[in-house]
Amino acid sequence: MHVNWLAPVKIRRTLIGGSRKMIVYDDLEPSEKVKVYDKGIQLTGSREGVYQMLVGYRAGDMWRPNWS
Repeated sequence: MHVNWLAPVKIRRTLIGGSRKMIVYDDLEPSEKVKVYDKGIQLTGSREGVYQMLVGYRAGDMWRPNWS
């Protein structure tokens, strides 16, 4: 978290990352304040073989809830 009231650029964005999806809340965005991204990683392998573990990236769609 970075907080500075003297910063020339105001950024009010919160990112919450879960195991299946990511949520971005942007207070300065007038129409799409909440966005849900289907992005993440999947680890395959055992914990004993950490160096043999494979990482799979998932990049899906973005959607926003319709709260009107």
